[in-house]
Amino acid sequence: GRFQRFSRMFITELFAPPQSLPPAPIVVAEQRAPHVVFEDVAEGLAEYVRRRPEMFPGVHVERTARREYPQGELAAHVLGAVGKPLEQTEGQSDSSLVGRSGLELQLDNRLAGSPGERLVAPAREEVLQSPQSGEEVRLTLDVRLQRLAEQLLEESLRRRELRDPGGPPAGGAAVVLEARSGAILAIASAPRFSPAAMASREAGP
Repeated sequence: GRFQRFSRMFITELFAPPQSLPPAPIVVAEQRAPHVVFEDVAEGLAEYVRRRPEMFPGVHVERTARREYPQGELAAHVLGAVGKPLEQTEGQSDSSLVGRSGLELQLDNRLAGSPGERLVAPAREEVLQSPQSGEEVRLTLDVRLQRLAEQLLEESLRRRELRDPGGPPAGGAAVVLEARSGAILAIASAPRFSPAAMASREAGP
C-alpha cells in the first residue's frame, strides 16, 4: 500500500544519479573593481555622464582629491605623507587618503574636511550634504633657507660616507630658528623621501 509506494520512491531518490547543476559563473577578479578610463575630466563632461547612467551603463564617475607638491621633496619630513587608512571608518571611500606621518598625520582632522552626500534616483537628484574643504595651514618655513639647509645636510652626509664607506648609513637633522620669535625657518632631515610618490602608490589605480 502506501508504505510500499513511499519505500519505492525513497529508494529511487536515494540511488538516482545526482542531477547536473548549472555551471558556476566565471568571474574575472578585475571585474569586481572599477577600471580608471579617464582622469582630469572636465566638470561639465563628468556631470553629463553622471546624470545619464542609461546612456553609459557600467560607467561610474567619482571625484577624488589629489595632493600636489609644487616644491617636490622639499620639507618632506615636515609635511609628511598620506596613505590609505589602516582601518576603514564611516564616511571613507575606497579612495580615501589620510595622514600617515608628519603634519599630514598631526593635523589630519583639520586638513581632511568632510565628504558630501548625494541622493540619486531615476526621477530626481538631491544633495543631502555638501562637501566641506579642509582648513588651510600656514608654516613659518622659509623656502630658500629650507632648500639650503637640506643641501648642506646632504653634502655633509656625503662627505661622511666618503670618509667611512663601510660605516652605517648616514643620517642627520638641522634646524634654523628665528631668535626673536622662535619661529622655525628651516628643519631638514636626511635621508629624504618623496611624499608625492608615496601618495601616488597608496592611491593605486
